[in-house]
Formats: sequence, C-alpha cells, structure tokens
Amino acid sequence: MRASARAGRDMAFREALDELGLTYAVGVSSSVTVWAPGTAPLAAVPYAGMGRPPKRLRRAPGMSR
Repeated sequence: MRASARAGRDMAFREALDELGLTYAVGVSSSVTVWAPGTAPLAAVPYAGMGRPPKRLRRAPGMSR
C-alpha cells in the first residue's frame, strides 16, 4: 500500500496498517524527524536564562544525519 505525506504524519493510521499486517510505504515531509527503533534524541540544551529557551532536539554523539 502507498499513501501520501499527510497519511505519513498520522501515527494512528500507520499503527492500524501494522495491526492489519499490511506492508506500506508513506510519504514523509521534510519537517518530520525519524528515529530508528530503540533510539531517541537527546533533550534540548539546558536553558541558560538568556533569550528564548532552546527547543531543538540533539543527536547523540556518533549518530549520523
């Protein structure tokens, strides 16, 4: 099954396809961050008290782009 990027953002849709045992490919927009199973990003840099608080997630050392 193939689906658009809009469906690719919908986690419930993808999980339903998994539950049905369907093989699928969905589009993913460039703003989506994907992590391999069992991995997760590091938290944002701690707020230093000046300017806006950081929000960007960080990659662990050794993780490639």
